Amino acid sequence: MHFTIGTTRFTVSFLFCCVLALLILFDNNVLLYSFLMVCAHESAHLLAMYCCAVKVEAVRLEPFGIIIEKRDEDISLKAQAVIAAAGCVINFVLAGLFLWLYCFFKSEVTFTLFCVNLCLFSLNILPIHGLDGGQILNLFLQSKGKKNAETTVKTISCICCALLFIFGMILCFKVRFNPSICLISFVLFIQSFLYRQE
Repeated sequence: MHFTIGTTRFTVSFLFCCVLALLILFDNNVLLYSFLMVCAHESAHLLAMYCCAVKVEAVRLEPFGIIIEKRDEDISLKAQAVIAAAGCVINFVLAGLFLWLYCFFKSEVTFTLFCVNLCLFSLNILPIHGLDGGQILNLFLQSKGKKNAETTVKTISCICCALLFIFGMILCFKVRFNPSICLISFVLFIQSFLYRQE
């Protein structure tokens, strides 16, 4: 499905619709809530781009994420930082909102949404390449004129991935948590290790 808003072309893939339908029909709602909050996260990036006058050519909704294509143009470091931070900010604000609602209504839904947003915020704020925190770290180092920003970001990213993997292993063995944190940290480690500054 394709539609256009202003000058931005939006594409919703068939697989995106299938995944969403399966989550609604068969999931226990945690994955569905996570999926919706990730969409809110990416929408915040998109809104920040519009506010910073960054021209977005296309937005594609794929089964495992939202891909935003922007025009190749010079964007100030400040604007890039605002765009990178927008996703974390919206998850932090939503976590606070749902916690406030939970205090009043004691609803399992509001508590789950609080936890989902807190997890998304905590993960994305980490200074790891490929996450918002890693992008903000890179922009900070560039603003300070640091010539070896690439090496610094890669080193910090790999260390954080190793610590995240250890944390995930502790959860798996101590409290029988699922191994998703270990898998995420492994993928982020590979991505960080192969990182090259453009």
